[in-house]
Amino acid sequence: MRRPLPFAMLVLLGVVVDQLTKHLAFWLIPPGGSVPLLTGIFHFTHATNKGVAFSMLSGWPMVILAITLITIPALAWWYARTWREAPSSLVAGQGLILSGALGNLIDRVQFNYVRDFLDFMPPLPLIGKWAIFNVADAFICVGVGLFLYAELVKGPQVKSQKSSAEQPVESPKI
Repeated sequence: MRRPLPFAMLVLLGVVVDQLTKHLAFWLIPPGGSVPLLTGIFHFTHATNKGVAFSMLSGWPMVILAITLITIPALAWWYARTWREAPSSLVAGQGLILSGALGNLIDRVQFNYVRDFLDFMPPLPLIGKWAIFNVADAFICVGVGLFLYAELVKGPQVKSQKSSAEQPVESPKI
């Protein structure tokens, strides 16, 4: 997946899965409706979000659009600069973040909001009720997790391997 074609296929597959799941959820569930999959725990709920995570910036659609339109090319540039040497977990994270950003951008352009439907019901300690979200949001979160793993766990390993490979070998003294 490190190479450009598999990376592009991952991104495209992520966008397709996101858009299909949103389409199906909104086709099957009426506005404001909710279908329990695990009653009281996990529902499919028809919801819209004009903001970003937890409806932040909901009154600023042009700011969200501008940030997204800057972020997507920046992610592509980051991938183009790092794909040869980056850990595969970082490359996978880049692909998932890009998929999620593109999937939500499509919604914003087409509907002026993002379609959400994944609804965890029980309140979480210190947080309360979790926000309703979608597959693109999940991709972004998993992608950020993979990025953090690559930087905090894999990154130091790769850097130490590079530095030990760069150190000159001492010749034996005669």
